[in-house]
Amino acid sequence: MTITNNKIKVAKKDIVCYKSVLKIGEKTLRSSVIGFTYILGRLYKRPFTKTIKDKVKYRDHLSGGGFHSYRYKTSASNSYEVVRCIIPKGSKYVLGVQGFAYQYFSEAIIIKEFLTK
Repeated sequence: MTITNNKIKVAKKDIVCYKSVLKIGEKTLRSSVIGFTYILGRLYKRPFTKTIKDKVKYRDHLSGGGFHSYRYKTSASNSYEVVRCIIPKGSKYVLGVQGFAYQYFSEAIIIKEFLTK
């Protein structure tokens, strides 16, 4: 993801977003890129540990803290399970774009539900 507007924002309300994941249990899932394990309904926090620069690449979140998600369900991969998530109100986030896919990079996320089976 290349962030074209690098301003870190604070969510004024819960932001709905989506992730591509691997389902590994009834309420357990794993991110499709870095293999991070999530449980439905749990709040996860990873503060940014790198300074957001003019252009931040997708891979930067792997070592720089935060969570990746998509703005639109249609951007999430059909090769994996798709889950609906929330970036909680008060969380820091950045919105970026890669190709035509708008993506978030946020310090907190809650996985709410599976949308595909």
